[in-house]
Amino acid sequence: MRTLLLAVLALLSIPACKEKKKQDHDQVAWAVAATESRRFQGMMCACNDAACVRRVHDEMSSWSQDRAKRSPDEQRPMLWEADPEAYKYLAECEQQALRREPAPRPAPPPLPPPEKITSADRVISKTYETLGEHAVKRLVFSYVRADGTIDDEYGEATIELGRPRPPKPGDDPNRPIGAPVRKAPEPVYDETATCPTHTWTKGERAIGGTSCVMNAPGLRKPTCSITEVWKRAIERGAPKEGLAVIELRGGAAQRWTFAIDDEPRNIRFRFETQDGCAPVLEAAP
Repeated sequence: MRTLLLAVLALLSIPACKEKKKQDHDQVAWAVAATESRRFQGMMCACNDAACVRRVHDEMSSWSQDRAKRSPDEQRPMLWEADPEAYKYLAECEQQALRREPAPRPAPPPLPPPEKITSADRVISKTYETLGEHAVKRLVFSYVRADGTIDDEYGEATIELGRPRPPKPGDDPNRPIGAPVRKAPEPVYDETATCPTHTWTKGERAIGGTSCVMNAPGLRKPTCSITEVWKRAIERGAPKEGLAVIELRGGAAQRWTFAIDDEPRNIRFRFETQDGCAPVLEAAP
């Protein structure tokens, strides 16, 4: 009889236990929703633009969809139900963020005008200051005055840049004398690459393109100025009021070529001189 009574009591207590467990789950669900509502409120109130508002809404939507996957028997309170006050502030912050205009960006300072250079010697300095990985392949000044000025009407400076071929591997210092020389792979050299060409006219530079291929080492920065080349030419009879074409040529010892041609006036002057001058301090541009 006693056993039967205990069994009946146990059966009667099962619904009560289930109800108590469901109440506990419901309380947790409401607490979680209230916490999330306050978290989303904080995120929204930190927004300053529409993009941020969209990100918060996307996260809220993701959270709601995750909750919808739970058991249908479990309570799933909405965010606004769990903490109405927090949700109210969230909506207010959303409206403020959407009304808030981003601060206008300050206008960038105007770019300085490009440097106008009419001095041939300054063009040379500018070229070698900005070479980077390139080398000077050709350096010609057409129609330069004795004071080193590129004539504003007729004058032009042309500087072609390139890339020297990489040197072949040298002898292995660890190779015993008399041992055969192992053939090293040829260095890679891109013969299709394009390098800059700088053309100066009326003091302004235009940039074009040319092949990077160089079959000789690049021209070293000259030690003689254009005015010094002119001075030497005048000493040998060049008309000092003329316009000359001056070019730097490479080799073991670099040299300058100097030419003035005026067929109607029967003037044809040619002159070459080595690029060998004592270094001088350059004046500031």
